[in-house]
Amino acid sequence: MNHGLKCSALIMALLLAQNATADRRIEMQDVGFATPESAEYYAAEDLILVTNINGHPAEKDRNGFISKVSPEGKVIELKWLDGEKDGVILNAPKGMTIIGNRLFVTDIDAVRIFQLPEGGMVKSIQVRGSSFLNGITPMPDGSVLVTDTGVNADFSPAGNDAVYQVWPDGYYKKLIDMSGFGGPNGVLADANGITVVTFGSGDIYQYSLSGELKSGPVALAPGLDGLVGLKDGQRLITGWGESTLYQMSAAGEVQPLVTGLDAPADIDLDTKRSRVLVPLFKQDRLLMIPLKW
Repeated sequence: MNHGLKCSALIMALLLAQNATADRRIEMQDVGFATPESAEYYAAEDLILVTNINGHPAEKDRNGFISKVSPEGKVIELKWLDGEKDGVILNAPKGMTIIGNRLFVTDIDAVRIFQLPEGGMVKSIQVRGSSFLNGITPMPDGSVLVTDTGVNADFSPAGNDAVYQVWPDGYYKKLIDMSGFGGPNGVLADANGITVVTFGSGDIYQYSLSGELKSGPVALAPGLDGLVGLKDGQRLITGWGESTLYQMSAAGEVQPLVTGLDAPADIDLDTKRSRVLVPLFKQDRLLMIPLKW
């Protein structure tokens, strides 16, 4: 075989291996995760970030961390960002989103901002009046929306359920008062407006980008958590109550997509491989599930 044929064969083998990885379900367990709450695909580096609460979700213990994981399911660096190290504040990190070269992370009553790709901490924004910041999504103007699930440290209702809009310079405002709505958790902002799912009541609400209620509730089982949008207007939603990953159509119809998931938390899409990334909160596991429509 000449060098050209050898090179072609090698390229074909690599492509087949990549497709095989993308087409199979990957389960990461016993790798050191400690209450993984959120997964975020970092497209610029083609890797996955995972937040680890590592203790009580409302305790300011400075031991939360964020892991780097390869798309093949290997740990690159377990404690890439470590709350126990100088210069990093992470207590119980939950939702994440990336805007440009900045990583935004919710952490009890603050939003932490880190520089990418090196991971240096840029800013910590205290959101006064909040108690359990959770889901997060980017807005068109470079700000982020953050949900406050509105519970105390013992998970009793605090009555401050809300969606905040937070800007990188530290300014923030309460965009939506959701007290009495059942604990907002996952949030998504796109051209159609804002979608919020609730953990306590298991409802789905639709708002305009300026915060006016458009429709809802669409009632599912309690324990709704992760929320991500697809290009065609569909949504994927995780729910603890029925241990399910749901598919929601652009018209608002909801059906189970994957069942048997114990405490599926905040999800994201590996857009390169058409996979959904699902942390299992109680099992210290991360699933990478191919999407086949």
